[in-house]
Amino acid sequence: MNTGTSKSENAAQRERADELKNIADQVQEADSQIKHGRIKNKIIRPNN
Repeated sequence: MNTGTSKSENAAQRERADELKNIADQVQEADSQIKHGRIKNKIIRPNN
């Protein structure tokens, strides 16, 4: 079955999905720390 997506496109999408999962995990961990009082008055900025 040809879905019109090449192997390289699939690999790029998997890599991006992994990156987004890592970001989601970091956000979840930071949220947990804030809720448990380990981080107060912190501004979390993306690394640009």
